[in-house]
Amino acid sequence: EFHVRNAAFSILEQDIENNPLLKKDIIQSLSHENSSSRQLAIDLLKNEVENDLEVRNKVAKALTDPEWEVRWKAFQVLARHQYIPEESMLDWLGVIYERLMSRVNFSHTMHLQITVTDLIEKVSDVPRLVNLIDHPSWAVRAGAARLFLKLHDNQIPSNYYPNFIAMLADTRSEETWDMRLYLASTFINNVDLDIDLKAVEVCLDALNYAIGPWYNMPYFAREIRTHATEILSKVDPVFFNRRLQDILLHVMQKDPVSSVRDSAYHALLRLAAAPRVENYSSG
Repeated sequence: EFHVRNAAFSILEQDIENNPLLKKDIIQSLSHENSSSRQLAIDLLKNEVENDLEVRNKVAKALTDPEWEVRWKAFQVLARHQYIPEESMLDWLGVIYERLMSRVNFSHTMHLQITVTDLIEKVSDVPRLVNLIDHPSWAVRAGAARLFLKLHDNQIPSNYYPNFIAMLADTRSEETWDMRLYLASTFINNVDLDIDLKAVEVCLDALNYAIGPWYNMPYFAREIRTHATEILSKVDPVFFNRRLQDILLHVMQKDPVSSVRDSAYHALLRLAAAPRVENYSSG
């Protein structure tokens, strides 16, 4: 029954505003026994939330629905119309980050800088946001870091450097490369050579990601290693770095992925222009 009902509602979605009976039926479905119907009803009423107080209040009640997917749908609808208090927005930060990461591929996330600001456009409580960068949950830490960077036009004020430098080596959770490389791209060529070298080291470590025969992550591994070499290709050749050269040569010759080999080649071309003074070495 609910499948037929859901299909009918979807077809008639455009008529909700001009059809009071249909709108009333959908509002009643917010309390339907089937969670999929409740979730669909919230989705169908998303354009009514801003101008209809009754709808807004009923959707807000769904934030306490026993089913998580219903609560998440209600949160999304209310957040888009800015009816979620800031403190509650930050409570959902980890979920927002995970959901956004799951719906876009790694390359789009890194290169287009998809961030949690899809739902959060401004934050006044910056101290709390910074504290979340050291939250026990990696999703919250990464979400807070991305949000902070977006709010600051991808520039990190020097007084916040320690918070973000710590994330470069943050391996408290599995598969943290996306955020660590994101930060490495931000810190690369920093005027502070110690910070610059830390960013380079993260990229060098990433070149070894998932190269063992026991790994079965062809897409994600390719994206990570390609992005690492792309960052390294942007290193300003202030000084020649023989270790970096040797690693990039190995990658160019041995990596099984052509995009990784190509990026390593371009990084080597840039490095070749560096003065042969070996005091810019990370080991």
